[in-house]
Amino acid sequence: TAVDLRNRLNRLTGLQLPPNVVFEHPTPGALAAHVSDELAALDWATTAVPEPAGGLTPASATLLPKKGDGDGGMFRALFRRAVDEDRYTGFLDVLADASGFRPHFATPDACPEPLDPVLLAGAPAGGAPDRTVLVGCTGTAANGGPHEFLRLSSAFQGERDFFALPLPGYGARGSALPADLGAALDAQALALLRAVGDAPLVLLGHSGGALLAHELAYRLEHAHGVTPAGIVLVDPYPHGHQGAIEAWSRQLGDGLFAGELEPMSDARLLAMGRYARFLATSPTDRSSAPVLLVRASDPLGDWPDERGDWRAHWDRPDTVADVPG
Repeated sequence: TAVDLRNRLNRLTGLQLPPNVVFEHPTPGALAAHVSDELAALDWATTAVPEPAGGLTPASATLLPKKGDGDGGMFRALFRRAVDEDRYTGFLDVLADASGFRPHFATPDACPEPLDPVLLAGAPAGGAPDRTVLVGCTGTAANGGPHEFLRLSSAFQGERDFFALPLPGYGARGSALPADLGAALDAQALALLRAVGDAPLVLLGHSGGALLAHELAYRLEHAHGVTPAGIVLVDPYPHGHQGAIEAWSRQLGDGLFAGELEPMSDARLLAMGRYARFLATSPTDRSSAPVLLVRASDPLGDWPDERGDWRAHWDRPDTVADVPG
């Protein structure tokens, strides 16, 4: 699997590659180039090792990269404390403020990382009858990425193409963040259209990824002349309807840590903060594409009746589906 390959590369090189590195660099050449760049960026030091371990030869065992303690960076430790003290949403503001000190790009051609959609499931050899392509828009969580859609996409293998679309800012160490949401959406739109051509599109996203999926649909329609065939929004909580997010912030924060395949990096946490602010301050312009709203049937935690409806919300969806769970 992709994670197994990542683990083997980490063992062989001493790197700390993220679990979605194979999705971000889907060809052997791209992955090799990325590993080479990461090795070149390491702070190498000669280290005396009494007994070579793990199959290392004595010569190679004396040249090991300096690595951290494997617990992530400063922001991860602070985020853990914020979650424990029920200050999840407040710490998102801290991350958003700090993200302003990351490098940024303002135009799609200045985006420094590849955003090529990752093909997770393929249509039959002759193609799907209606050619419609499903596109999963990755979410804003610090542990997110194309791997979010692995289980869902497996249901479409042999039926139709299912792509996962990366979000800029979550890639290689120190990758630039978009200066505004429009820069991110334009970079995604161009990468997506290069990959799928004129095939009809259905965009799909969950939670923060649902909000981004709708923003991307609007951008495709009004800036690139392509109106998606549909948008599937799974558990969206847009600005002004985030009471449940605030009430369940502890569960959401604990879920991020429980879902770590490895410690969340500071770069990814800062990206999460940047996009949280984008979505909180950007007006949601309605796309003309039909919207399917998918909502969970059960609350994530306790919910007093006087607080109103806890369920995910979207203004005037074309279709609503309440699903178990």
